Amino acid sequence: MPPGLVALELGLVEGPILDDIDYITDYSGPVGDGVRRYRGLADVLAADALAAWRTHLVGLLTALLDPGESWYLFIAGQLPNDLSDADQIFVGRVHAGDFELNGAFAILEVTAAALAAHAALFGTWDRVAGLVAAEGDLQAVLARLNLAEALPTGQRYRPASPYQVRDTAAVARLLELGRLFVEETDNGTRLRLVTTVVAAPELRTRLGRITDDMR
Repeated sequence: MPPGLVALELGLVEGPILDDIDYITDYSGPVGDGVRRYRGLADVLAADALAAWRTHLVGLLTALLDPGESWYLFIAGQLPNDLSDADQIFVGRVHAGDFELNGAFAILEVTAAALAAHAALFGTWDRVAGLVAAEGDLQAVLARLNLAEALPTGQRYRPASPYQVRDTAAVARLLELGRLFVEETDNGTRLRLVTTVVAAPELRTRLGRITDDMR
């Protein structure tokens, strides 16, 4: 983590799934006859449980916004057609080297009112990270990124990302503009929240209040 920043971890699921180390660490699991394949929450939760998980996560992310703020989502992979016409959006596809860079990505502004419409993006191999910043600031967000590493992360890697991230410096640059960076981790079982050391105590208090209200 860059100097001056701190990461908080928030559990998003409970139960036997947390004992499936293969699922959490390499995102695979058995599908019969000894065959293994990559799985996300959408593969291992029943439809009603997955819908409840996404509703809970959207409620949490909405509650973390203040008036006049939006989420700027960093999406690894192709966006569904119904989400690719956002007013504030940057879409890219990269292929370079010997598949060192390979895949699609999107960066888009999502207001509190629009978060529910994007719920299906969550729970699929940690595709989503996000920044809380002022509404209408996509150009300023993009100015703090570079095309060689357009999807920022506060962890060692993002499994679904087309980029092989070398460091977490982009998160520090983004937090000069916004106040909170989050990302799915451990295959949808946890949420990592990154903020400044100064802002961390208020974030802990706010998270406690939000999670209490949502129980």
